[in-house]
Amino acid sequence: MPEHRQRQYTKVKNRTLDKTSGGLTSRNIGTRYVNGQKQYFSKKKSKLAKKNFGPWNKAVAKAKKNLGIKKHDMVLINVGKKGIALYKEAASIYYDWD
Repeated sequence: MPEHRQRQYTKVKNRTLDKTSGGLTSRNIGTRYVNGQKQYFSKKKSKLAKKNFGPWNKAVAKAKKNLGIKKHDMVLINVGKKGIALYKEAASIYYDWD
């Protein structure tokens, strides 16, 4: 049975395993802290996600600012009145609809 990804990443970072089953070495694995706990992630996948979702996230941030929603307020996009307004505003910024 294959090991859990986080466990494999930990073993690679602690040098008890040379590489993961996917071929990631210690150089390809990054470290971040989430709620005070160390988490490992693939640097390649992280970079790809930032590239793909970066413009949309910036559009949502700008839409929140335009609508007067605080930065860390939890609003589900396209759910409820605020969410639908947020989605429409973000989409108009992202797709340059006027």
